[in-house]
Amino acid sequence: MALINTILAPQESVNDQFLSLISLFVKTGEFIKSNTLIAELETSKAVVEVRAENDGYIKVFVEVNTDIKIGSKMFEFYDVPLEKDLKSDIIVNEKNELISEQVEKTKTVFSIAALKYIEDNKINKNDLSALSFVTTKDLIPKKLINQVDSSTEKSIVKVKEINASEKIVKPILKSKKREFEYLYSVNSSSVISRLAVSISVSNKEAISKSQYFIKSTPLPSIVQEVSKLLLKYSNLNSFYLDGQQAFYTKVNIGFALDDGSNGLKVASIIDVDSLTLNSIEENISDLSLKYSNNQLNILELTSATFTITDLFNSNIISFHPLVNNNNSCILGISSLHKDEFIIDLSFDHRLTSGKEVSQFLGDLKFRLEARFNKGLKEYNESLLDIQCVKCYRDLTEDIDGNIFFQKVINSKYNGYICSNCLNGW
Repeated sequence: MALINTILAPQESVNDQFLSLISLFVKTGEFIKSNTLIAELETSKAVVEVRAENDGYIKVFVEVNTDIKIGSKMFEFYDVPLEKDLKSDIIVNEKNELISEQVEKTKTVFSIAALKYIEDNKINKNDLSALSFVTTKDLIPKKLINQVDSSTEKSIVKVKEINASEKIVKPILKSKKREFEYLYSVNSSSVISRLAVSISVSNKEAISKSQYFIKSTPLPSIVQEVSKLLLKYSNLNSFYLDGQQAFYTKVNIGFALDDGSNGLKVASIIDVDSLTLNSIEENISDLSLKYSNNQLNILELTSATFTITDLFNSNIISFHPLVNNNNSCILGISSLHKDEFIIDLSFDHRLTSGKEVSQFLGDLKFRLEARFNKGLKEYNESLLDIQCVKCYRDLTEDIDGNIFFQKVINSKYNGYICSNCLNGW
C-alpha cells in the first residue's frame, strides 16, 4: 500500500491560524476520483472547497464542526483499499483544536481544557466513555435563561432591557471569532477599524441652518440619511454581546454633547427613521437644551443604537472617534474645507467588515451630495418619495438608470419595489 498524496489545511488568509470544517462529503476507505468535492472549509473571509487532486482511496483525519490548525493533515490518498482496522488521527490541544496523534477509534479523547475541568470538578471519566471526543462544552451545564443554542448558527432570541431598544441576538460565526481573536493577539485596539470619505458641497445653503441652530451644521441631514441606511445595513445597528451579535430592532441615533462643564454625554433620538427633517432638528435642539440644564433622563442617555459626533464647526479636518458601548459604529463629522468635509466611521471589526462599511459610506456620500449639491427641495420632491420596501434602495442610488420601481400592494408589502428585488422575489 503506497501513499499517493496528502492534503493539509490550507493558508487562505494571513489572519487565519485555524479553519473550520463545515462539510465533509467522504468517509475513510472510499475510492475518490480526481476533482471530487470532498470537504468545505470556512475561513475568516470565505467558504473554501477542498477537492481531490488525484484518484485513490481516502483516509480522513478531521471531523465536521471542528477547528483545524493551518498546515495540519486533513486527508491521505492511497493506491489500494485501506485495511478495516486502520486508525484515525485525532488532534487535541489546549484550545480544543485538532492536532495529529494516532488513537484507537473506540478510545475517548479529552481536550486539555476538558481534562483540567474534570480534575477540578472530580468527574469520573468512565461516565463519558460513550463520547469519542470530549471538550469543556460537553461538561459545563448550559444556561437556561436568554441563552442562544450553540448547536446552530441560525438560533435567534429576543432580549428585552430597560431602555427603548429591543435586541435580536444570534451567535457570531466561528470565522469572525477567529478573526478578532487574531486581531486581539496582535493588538487589541486593532479590532476597531476606521474608514473615511469626503463629501463635496457646492450648495452651502442646503446645509441645515434652521430656526433651532445658531450655526450651520449637516448633522440633521446626516442623522436622517444614516437612519434610512441602517435599515439596509443591519450589522451597523448592532453590538457585541458575550460572544454573540445583538441586533437592534429600532433605529435610535445618538449624538455626542460636550459643553466643557457637564461632561461628554450621548443624547438619543428615538425611532429616527420615521421622523421628518424638521422633527429631527427639533429633537436635536430640545435634547441639547436638556443636556445644558442636566435634564436628560436615563432613556435619552442609554438608547442610542448608532452614534454621531459633530465637529463641523470646530476647524477639524479629520479625526478618529471611539466606538461607544453597545454600538458597532460611530460616525464623525469634520469641518468644511474648500467645499468639502470628511466623515469618519469607526467600526467594530467583529460585527462588520471593511467592504460593508465602504458600501455604507458610498451610499451615504451619494445621498448627502444629492442634498448638498442639487438642493434639499429638489432632492426631496423628485427622489425621496420612491423607495424599495424590501431593500430600501431609492432612486438616488440608481446611477446608471438600470433599476426600475414597480408599485406593489399585498399582505406583505405596500409601496414600491425595485427591479432587483422583484426579480429575486
